[in-house]
Amino acid sequence: MSVTDILGGLGKIRNDYIDTAAIIIPITNVENLVANINVLSSEIDTVASRQQFSEFFSPVPGSTAMPVLAGSSIEFGIDGPFYSDRIVRDGANLDDFILKDIGLYKVSFGATIDAAGQLGILLAGSLVTRSVVGIAGAGRLCGSCVISCTVANSVLSIVNPVGGSTFSLTPSAGGTGVVSCNLLIEKVY
Repeated sequence: MSVTDILGGLGKIRNDYIDTAAIIIPITNVENLVANINVLSSEIDTVASRQQFSEFFSPVPGSTAMPVLAGSSIEFGIDGPFYSDRIVRDGANLDDFILKDIGLYKVSFGATIDAAGQLGILLAGSLVTRSVVGIAGAGRLCGSCVISCTVANSVLSIVNPVGGSTFSLTPSAGGTGVVSCNLLIEKVY
């Protein structure tokens, strides 16, 4: 059976329906079927283009703590799972990441520290003040924030804000396993 035979047969279908996973499309002729498929394909492509993420992490090495000075950023030395070539590391730099597209991004980060401290998101050289999280003593410091990237190719990093106290990343906490710093960047729109 050829494609022409199939399309010819579809052209004879009148007032029937195709149920496509909760989307019901009335089919009156082949042209409508093709138009409906094109619309669905476009919608699927649009949703898929929004489903972008990249994860970066870094196990805190050895048995020595890594100091993080006020105004400096945390290094995330290993690329984790990703589904995007639009959220990438800035070359060989371990602490800067490029958001190639304008849009909304959810940024989640965490690090285990040995003293009171703060972390926040630095985007295009400016601290996103509502992203700053802190802890009054040693422990896991985690943050999550939706940011608006208004300039393509903006650089993002996770920083100990200027004026903050120096702390160290703890190589182990709660056991003998090495703990890690984590960064997940997801494009949500």
